[in-house]
Amino acid sequence: LPLPHSCLPLQLDAARQLRLADRTPLWRIMLLRRILLTKGSSCSILRASAARRHPLQRSLITAMEAPPTLLDDLANLMRNVPNYQKKIPDVDAYVASIDIPETVEGPVGGCEQPETRFVRRASPEGQAIVAAQLKRERETELRAMETDPALEAAAPVQPEAAPVVVPTPAPAIAADATLSQHQRAATASGLARQELARLERAFWKALVGTDLTRWQDMENDWDGSKACPPFDIVSPKSGQPGRALTFYEGDIPDGLSLEDMRKKHCTTDKMKADWAVAAAFSLLARNLYKAEHEAYDNMLQLSKANGFNGGTRGREERVRYGDDAAYSSLIRELVEKQLLQDKKTYYGNSKESLKYQIAKCDDILDALAAPFEDLDGSALVKIKTFDGRRQFVSPVAPSDLPCFKGQPRKTNIDHVDGGWKGAVLAVRKLLIRRLCDEALNKRFPGIEFYLDSKNAAVRAYIDAYIPSALCHDPRGRTVFRLKFEVDPITWHRMSRTEQQGLEVDRIRRVLLKGAMQALSDDEVELEGPDAVRLALLQERYPGLTFKRAASFVKHACGRFSAKFLDRGVIEMVIDHIGLATVQGKDDGKWYREVGFRGLLPEVENRYASGYEWMKILGLEEYCRDYLANPLYKTGYKTDHGEVVAAAFEKEYGPNPFKWNL
Repeated sequence: LPLPHSCLPLQLDAARQLRLADRTPLWRIMLLRRILLTKGSSCSILRASAARRHPLQRSLITAMEAPPTLLDDLANLMRNVPNYQKKIPDVDAYVASIDIPETVEGPVGGCEQPETRFVRRASPEGQAIVAAQLKRERETELRAMETDPALEAAAPVQPEAAPVVVPTPAPAIAADATLSQHQRAATASGLARQELARLERAFWKALVGTDLTRWQDMENDWDGSKACPPFDIVSPKSGQPGRALTFYEGDIPDGLSLEDMRKKHCTTDKMKADWAVAAAFSLLARNLYKAEHEAYDNMLQLSKANGFNGGTRGREERVRYGDDAAYSSLIRELVEKQLLQDKKTYYGNSKESLKYQIAKCDDILDALAAPFEDLDGSALVKIKTFDGRRQFVSPVAPSDLPCFKGQPRKTNIDHVDGGWKGAVLAVRKLLIRRLCDEALNKRFPGIEFYLDSKNAAVRAYIDAYIPSALCHDPRGRTVFRLKFEVDPITWHRMSRTEQQGLEVDRIRRVLLKGAMQALSDDEVELEGPDAVRLALLQERYPGLTFKRAASFVKHACGRFSAKFLDRGVIEMVIDHIGLATVQGKDDGKWYREVGFRGLLPEVENRYASGYEWMKILGLEEYCRDYLANPLYKTGYKTDHGEVVAAAFEKEYGPNPFKWNL
């Protein structure tokens, strides 16, 4: 049962005696003291020492003998927390960053046994104490004014007042008089909100009519040699322009207020037209404000870089303990590590965040659906049953690829990682390119690699390498092809990666094991097909060598090295191709036929399949146009305005504390 506050001195004395009697550690005494001083707490030692799901917090309305101090807690931290220096490297900064709550002294404990204690000013007890103090001060002032003889003598003699004639109130005023005080306050507040909404609407409409570009014009000639002036586009609500609801002036159905009005409530043609006009004004106002504010931000950064407006040179962003920004450097380090070691997990998390943001914007959904015939933006979202929120889905749509024109194919949201946003915050930029064919989206890394002008020499090598592969060469056609038995059920249940791993393993064990042994051991002499394979490999790859791995005897593993273009001698991997899966005519068994094409550097080999897919289907011109005009660069024009390119740049704040590292 909760202990009365009158027992506090006895409880504190008992705690001190317990400390002296058995030398209980200080942190246990502090915990007991905090429990005993907390209003409504239990005195059960078992409950106090039991494991808690959340740490025991300092009560907000605890009565204290003195204002709270951090010295006891800090001493407890240093004494009982191992390696606290790593968790809080700068103790002084930690102490300085914690705000001590403002306290007020007054009677607490009820009317029966009031005691003077310090309580938080923001707590209900603290507010009651402050209110009582103000009331007492006001009453004292009034009594002093009533009993002051000087004030009574100086009071002028008032002439006889004329009779007051009270006119008969109008019916409307009489009706208002019957309302309660709360109802009259609510009515006045509603009228004030309506007036503020009218002023807000008029402000943005007037601003759109001026076609303002003042900050953008200033940015063109701004060099940051002086302080940047403050941003002066401030509406009556001191915010950015709102959505269509802000500019809607049409009819409202019965039973709805303007705040509850939505597009789905527009039932007549006039209401739909008014809503379309409001949406158009909203889009124009938001685009105008965004362009002007971006110009202002760019000017401000230039001025700060030169030491104006507070400057940025020689200063680091202030660290606030307990805020997400305090862990920015740690988060950035963990994300960089994940991008190197587990890129698939990072892209999966960032893609889910991007899809959630896309689902909330109808303009972006319309832009994604535009290239596909008979595809509406509403087909890109579905409503979750358990919380009613919208969720982005990639639909099956008529393909816009020239080779599959009009055929229903799966689509994917295509985006790229834009790197960190700024030099301090742990926020990544996600750039939306388009909604594209699923197969094309998976092969885009290889397509982009070979279409890049920096890799022109590698592309020319691959263009000549593919038709002259060893498994297609007349001299090596018979010795660089392999057929092995597979179980059709097991084979088709394997993923493509597992199938390719099995194919490469068979090529190493059967086709190339003799050549590997001869390249790594001079005493080995080959005969028959193995000798032919070694001769053809050494002819095509000058300086070819092989280094055995520790598991070579069991798995025939190792690394080839050879000269490649102008890079000198580098490591090479096996490049192969799956030719067919056929059934034997005599025994009825299934066989997989594969071919060894040659050796390539690991990166070039990984990206070659996407490039070949594009070349075979004749999509090079389509892909070049696609990559040159992503939505995050071009924006999108709608029937009622334009969605600026910046709208297709989203932010993602990684949270590695939720990862299973």
